[in-house]
Amino acid sequence: MTSTAYALDINSATATELQQLKGVGPKRAEAIIRYRDSNGPFKTREELLDVPGIGSKVLSDNTDLIELPAIGQDQAR
Repeated sequence: MTSTAYALDINSATATELQQLKGVGPKRAEAIIRYRDSNGPFKTREELLDVPGIGSKVLSDNTDLIELPAIGQDQAR
């Protein structure tokens, strides 16, 4: 059984890393990367719902495992 012991940064995760999320296989992982490459980094977890094949069940099953580092926050301080 595969398990993540850490939060996964969906803005930098590889397809292999994304497949550690519950309900995400190779096709969904590639869809996440395609969306990220086309639209830029995810700003919210809910933005994953815009990715084809990602529904509310996948999002709710993985909410605690998805990390979104603050974009541009370090420069503001």
